[in-house]
This record gives sequence, structure tokens and C-alpha cells, in this order.
Amino acid sequence: MIDRDTVEGVLEAAEDDYISVPEIIYFVRHQAPDHFSRLRIAATVAEKLVMEGRIVPGDLTADGFAPWRQSREESAEYIVSECNRKADRGERVHPGEIAWFDIPSQTPARAEGEEKTRLDSPPAERPPS
Repeated sequence: MIDRDTVEGVLEAAEDDYISVPEIIYFVRHQAPDHFSRLRIAATVAEKLVMEGRIVPGDLTADGFAPWRQSREESAEYIVSECNRKADRGERVHPGEIAWFDIPSQTPARAEGEEKTRLDSPPAERPPS
């Protein structure tokens, strides 16, 4: 079960700035004894919030945040699959490696204020747009 404090923490963090899976792991840190169990829980939290439309997955590009074009279902499935794959292999997830997340209502406003210097292009393994 995903508790309300976790959801509120994730949403508050996303209101301040873009977040990614490691930030979600931070909010579930007391729910499991090891990193890879926390990664699986974080995937479930991201899945729930994406499916509910409360966060939007995307990539950070030279032009700012670019929301993924696929459906919520496809995006959530990809996020969970990648997190589980990483956990199964014992690999840690780095910021932005699987996805960046934003609050839907803030995506256009942040895009207007974006600086042109952003992170490198995302890995080619992203779901097709």
C-alpha cells in the first residue's frame, strides 16, 4: 500500500523541481530494508501517480522538459519494467535515467522559464514517442 505521506512528499518535491526515480526512492526509504526493494516500491508509486495523471513522465532535453507522448498506461508500464529490470540485475538507478517527472499543471509554465543549458539527451531505450 502506498501511504499518503509518500504521495504528498513526492508531489511536493515535483512542485519544486523535476524529480526522477531516486527522489521517489528517498520518500519510500523507511518502507523496505534494501535499495532494490525500495526501487520496486518507488516504481509502484510512480506508476500510481502517472496513471492518476498527477505526475507526467518525460525527458529533459536542451529545450527543457519534454513529456512522453505515449499513453499513461504505456508510460507507467515502461517505468515499472525498467525499475524491476534494474532491481533484478542489482543495478542502481541514477537521476533521470528512467524518466523525469513533472506536475502536469506546471509543465508549460516551467518550459517558458527554462534555461537552454540542460542535461544531456536521454538514453535511446526510451519508449517510442
